[in-house]
Amino acid sequence: MNKNKLLTKYSFRASRANTILALSDDLSIKDVKIAKKIALNNEIISNNYKVLALANELSMYYASKKKLDIETYKKTTHNISLNLSKTKKEKLKRAKEQISILNTNYQSRISYGFLHQGQNYLHLSLRPAMHDIFENNYAFTKGNTIEFFKSSFKINHNSLKIDEFSLLSITSLSDFNMLFYPLSYSFSLDYGDILSQNKINLKLKLGLAKISNNYLFAYLLGTKAFKNNLSFDNSFIFSYFKNTNTFSLLYERNFYKNKMQDDDIYIKFQRQIARNFDIFLDYKISKYQKNRFLSSFRFYF
Repeated sequence: MNKNKLLTKYSFRASRANTILALSDDLSIKDVKIAKKIALNNEIISNNYKVLALANELSMYYASKKKLDIETYKKTTHNISLNLSKTKKEKLKRAKEQISILNTNYQSRISYGFLHQGQNYLHLSLRPAMHDIFENNYAFTKGNTIEFFKSSFKINHNSLKIDEFSLLSITSLSDFNMLFYPLSYSFSLDYGDILSQNKINLKLKLGLAKISNNYLFAYLLGTKAFKNNLSFDNSFIFSYFKNTNTFSLLYERNFYKNKMQDDDIYIKFQRQIARNFDIFLDYKISKYQKNRFLSSFRFYF
């Protein structure tokens, strides 16, 4: 429809959670706590228009999550509305409008580039679907990864090796703030390098994240299980977003069952050139393995 110019205009309504977060941005921690009490029908002790407006949205949200029964919700929202009508109206902050997913890149990706890890390789990669946290977040939810069957190969004049194979990778980094307290997590089933040996491994990590319009910070900890061994993993992730470009730092410290420790630092940079074409740089500094540098051109289809 859009290609045939049948759509003249489209817009997206913010989710209730995004609206609530936008309203809370202008309030102090104390005011947010008061709004939560009002929303749960505990007290009406404010004549602040913004506090009451937030309480009204929170009350609807809590009712939808079954934290308020329908009769209590009706009474609460009625009282809030009465108090709102008596206060001086103020301009409320609106949730930032989301970029249309009609303008984002496609989810399948093929990349071609140069890899240096002790020696030089040609690097080829295919990702059938769908998105990872180190790509731009243009019309995607920040901090989310869902990938299936991602495969990459390194080739030189006398060999072809599997560099990475991911059967499934899922990451959900959710903003931990004054109003919502979600846990972040990461899960993957991979075949890749572990201390210079290719092994199948299963990873599971839990943690907390803080996300804004321009940055993401997360701490995750968990375990990685692989052939006759186990490690305890810590990950610190920082990403900065500017339009469709992303700069990321990732630090991992792994404690293995044999008491050996491994430290890895990843520096990643992605720059979008066109809707379905970007340049990606990835530099890995490792304590026990050879440092690794990857530069690639990535095409989406």
